[in-house]
Amino acid sequence: MKTFILICLFIPSLCYCSYFCDQAFQTYGKTPIEEVLKEDVLKKVIDTINDPKSVQAVVDFHKQYDNLIQKIMKLEDKSVFQALPEEEGNFEKHYARIAAALESTPEEIKNYSLAAEHIKSLGMNELEELEKINGQNFHESAFEAVNDVPDFSGKPQLFFISKQNCSGCEIIKPAMAKLSHHLTEKADLFYVGSEVAKKLGINVFPTLYVRHEEGGMVNLLGGSSTEELWYELNKFIETRPIGQFTFFDARGELQNAQNYSEFIEYFMSKSH
Repeated sequence: MKTFILICLFIPSLCYCSYFCDQAFQTYGKTPIEEVLKEDVLKKVIDTINDPKSVQAVVDFHKQYDNLIQKIMKLEDKSVFQALPEEEGNFEKHYARIAAALESTPEEIKNYSLAAEHIKSLGMNELEELEKINGQNFHESAFEAVNDVPDFSGKPQLFFISKQNCSGCEIIKPAMAKLSHHLTEKADLFYVGSEVAKKLGINVFPTLYVRHEEGGMVNLLGGSSTEELWYELNKFIETRPIGQFTFFDARGELQNAQNYSEFIEYFMSKSH
């Protein structure tokens, strides 16, 4: 009889213990990063601002002016876009000088300029939306804002390179903030603007740059999901570079550019 009573008491206890362990595993069995990846912050932001009209306008703009945009990106001396004193108010002279530098026509430069202003206005509307979405303040991320290139501490350095009025930078910020706390053991994290970017030789935003003591891995920041971004960040931190501007080509093989412009040129040529 005693044995029967003990069995009756033991079985419910075992079931309760099993249930508790299952619950504990469900609660604590996943790593924190898996919980972060469950909420696709990047997709949430993109969906919120993804006005089809705005997107189509940008797509059409790039289709129409693709050749001109590539020439602009390759142009070493960007000062040609600044109006000279004698050109103030005289747009025809200004357009003619730019056209000569880009082997284009004043009419194309004028149309491009007007179209670019329209695209910029769309971008500013997006930024207003993003400021609302970015209620999760970026200063709460694990990135340290710096005004100069820091010394090495023994770990790779991950630079999130951004600048003001950059809608692409704002789109990626919430996901970068969430993921940053799970990268601190692997790398020192820095958030830098255009001045530090110049010192690193980078002039397109947003860009991911992972600096190792023997060189650096470079990538244009993007992606369609938080999980994809997490994969990219880890891949670049863990890859040993072969030069200052090492990157993965379209086949996933490591390549090295002589400078950042060469890397951008490769990227643009493969994006069509």
